[in-house]
Amino acid sequence: MTRACKTTDICRDTFYRWLKEDATFKADYEDAREQAIDCLEDEALRRAHEGIEKPVTIAGKREVIREYSGQHTPGNQRG
Repeated sequence: MTRACKTTDICRDTFYRWLKEDATFKADYEDAREQAIDCLEDEALRRAHEGIEKPVTIAGKREVIREYSGQHTPGNQRG
């Protein structure tokens, strides 16, 4: 929350007071938080399955490789 408070020029104490005292603010915050979590989970799964392109230099030649995150690296599937 530190970055969000700095970006919006709101003191962290103010944010947490609103969260505690304002039911509408709290509900809106929880909805936004759930949406953010969903987006992060979707992106993590996409990267695990599809990978990401990463530019590298190999023997002086620029190439693009695909990197995968997590346990879904090709050749690392179970079952």
